[in-house]
Amino acid sequence: MTADIRFYRDQEQQPRIQTSPDHIPLADYLASDLQEAETSGEILKRLKKKNYGGEKEINGNSYTVILEPELITLENMFDEEMSPYQIPVENFVKTISSWIDFLENPGILSLVQNIR
Repeated sequence: MTADIRFYRDQEQQPRIQTSPDHIPLADYLASDLQEAETSGEILKRLKKKNYGGEKEINGNSYTVILEPELITLENMFDEEMSPYQIPVENFVKTISSWIDFLENPGILSLVQNIR
């Protein structure tokens, strides 16, 4: 199934995210844990390391990112009723890269990223 996640700027030019209900944990993760391009870039560097540099998880503000060779799992640290969200590593990396591009370029008012 392919869904879209849309990055946009509100009236105050603040970055926002809109997506289908199935991908809300991913949107929440980006908005709460990767609010700045610098933080997003650090996560991206870790993801690109072979075997994640020995790391098995990354703890953020609201989510724990569980690192597996082919799959990333996002677990909300505060909402026990929220099911873990899984996404292929390749799609996670592409989404974070798009998020960084959006954050670093305030002239971009809207950007759509396909997720599988």
